[in-house]
Amino acid sequence: MPKTKIVATLGPASTSYTVIRKMVMNGLDVVRLNFSHGSHEEHLSRMKTVRKINKIYRRRIRIMQDLEGYRIRIGRFGKAGQRNLEKRSIVYLKKISHAPDPEVIPFDYGGDMTKIATGQLIYIDDGNIILKTKSTSKKTIKAEVVEGGMLKDRKGINMPGVK
Repeated sequence: MPKTKIVATLGPASTSYTVIRKMVMNGLDVVRLNFSHGSHEEHLSRMKTVRKINKIYRRRIRIMQDLEGYRIRIGRFGKAGQRNLEKRSIVYLKKISHAPDPEVIPFDYGGDMTKIATGQLIYIDDGNIILKTKSTSKKTIKAEVVEGGMLKDRKGINMPGVK
């Protein structure tokens, strides 16, 4: 038995029975389900597909769950699932789950936002989008977009130096 294993993350492009079966036939040993993205129903469907393939082809493909650790994340933007942030525009980060209007970015920060200093840089989506804090209140951060771009649901937020 080889010591090297092939691990593949299943996602939107690799959900169908046919695609997963081809991956298995080409040496896949372990499927990874990233619980940071997708719904529980989608992951359950993928698990059932892998189990079905295991049964039909007498394989033992393992299923690995990559559980979402604590991370500050963007909320949901509704059906569009994304929002374009223009450089130098003003946005408001709020402790809500869904965005009611285009200037609001929902996020799940649990700390006291009044402790976030003016001028604090906020990095979103691994630094692809950068905001600069203009002012804060208990439930809202007013920020200017320093580096804009397309912001999608559930992207991670990093605020270096903030406790």
